[in-house]
Amino acid sequence: MEQPIILISGGTGVGTSRIATELANKIHIYSVVSTDSIREILRCLIHPGLNPTLQQSTYLAGQSENYKEKGEDLQQEKIIRAFKTQVQAVAVGIQGIIERSSKENSPVIIEGIHIIPRKYPDTINKHILQYFIDIPDKSVHRSRFELRATQSPYRKLQHYLENFTEIRWIQDYLRRKAQEAQDTVIIENQGSLDGSVDACMRVYFKRFHP
Repeated sequence: MEQPIILISGGTGVGTSRIATELANKIHIYSVVSTDSIREILRCLIHPGLNPTLQQSTYLAGQSENYKEKGEDLQQEKIIRAFKTQVQAVAVGIQGIIERSSKENSPVIIEGIHIIPRKYPDTINKHILQYFIDIPDKSVHRSRFELRATQSPYRKLQHYLENFTEIRWIQDYLRRKAQEAQDTVIIENQGSLDGSVDACMRVYFKRFHP
């Protein structure tokens, strides 16, 4: 039986980590990898001068010294360009995990903002199930950061709110990529966590346990 390689993409604060953890528990997959963890490893291996974007959060990487003086269109362009640069570096680690899991036929869940929904070669695609976690309503997305601040006090709410526009630009970019990638299942995580996980499970069982 083909073992699943589950990819869960989505921007900051949309719930990829929680959904990945809950889904893993329910379908008994015990290997869950965060792309943030891959980025942390790369930070130790790659000199900051070679790829400065790795040293920043995705929504901060494009904010150069004179960033605030630019027009909105140019700001958005800089944010997405820097995000893509960071993604290119992290993608090497993601691809390595995917190839090893495919070769060994071992299940894994990879989650995080650095996963760009796309088409994979047929030899690997038979293992892969891609989800994109979305919160279309900006106000709902914003409220999640307020909830996060109460659950994880070490994460400063103001920091996310000050960069909420940039966070949404990246989310919009990922959404476009998910819509272009026909194999990606879009999950709207605007309601309960259980509802979103159940939606993921229905797709999973239909694909791997029909």
